[in-house]
Formats: sequence, C-alpha cells, structure tokens
Amino acid sequence: MAVLSLSNAHLAFGHVALLDNAAFSLEAGERLGLIGRNGVGKSSMLKIIAGLEKLDEGLLQMTQGVRICYVPQEPWFEPGHSVYEAVSEGVAEARAARQAYEEHADGVDLDALQTRIEALDAWNWEQRVDT
Repeated sequence: MAVLSLSNAHLAFGHVALLDNAAFSLEAGERLGLIGRNGVGKSSMLKIIAGLEKLDEGLLQMTQGVRICYVPQEPWFEPGHSVYEAVSEGVAEARAARQAYEEHADGVDLDALQTRIEALDAWNWEQRVDT
C-alpha cells in the first residue's frame, strides 16, 4: 500500500507547465530521488509534498500519520553550527521527547511519553541524523 501517492498532477507558472498529468507512488520503506534539469519542477514537486505549495489540479494522498520533513534547496543555518547540529534541529521534537524520558521529570506520564517517542522514532534520532 502506498504511503504517499500523487495522481493527475498539474502545476504551471504562467504558460509554462512544470507538472503535466504527473503521477507516482511511494511504498513503505522505499526511497525516492528526483533527477532532472533546472526548472523542470523537482523543487516544486517536493514543496507540494511538504504542503508548502498547492497543485493547480490533481490529487496528493498520504497515509494518516506520515511525517514529511522538508529541507529547502538553500536552507538557512544558525551561524557557527556544524552540519550535525543543523540537521539535528529537524528532529527537535524527537530530541526533546527522549530527553524528557531520560530525565524522568516529575509528573511526566512515562508510558505516554514512551508511546510518543516510538511514534517519532526518537530512540535512534542520532543515527537518523548521521545518515
């Protein structure tokens, strides 16, 4: 079953069509790479998937609970941060959840927190950042 699918996608800027009846699906565990010349719609496609742009026509469907992370083509990073620190900012919610669990804060429902950590895949956020 596809976790993400795009069908009959149309997107144009003025009279220039970037997506013309485009379609694809992404199954669980698959990885996707977009290759193409400048100006053919790769970045626009990713922005649509991330919810930052809308299709002119077509349908984008995602399985409930799918998390999309988007890194802009020209991201802004905090001056002086390493690449690891900059990428780690993208998993801030996972880092915070695991830190709260490890600190055993008073009044925190550890069972609920553990469920949240598992949903965020936060047990191994460092490994995800490394890759």
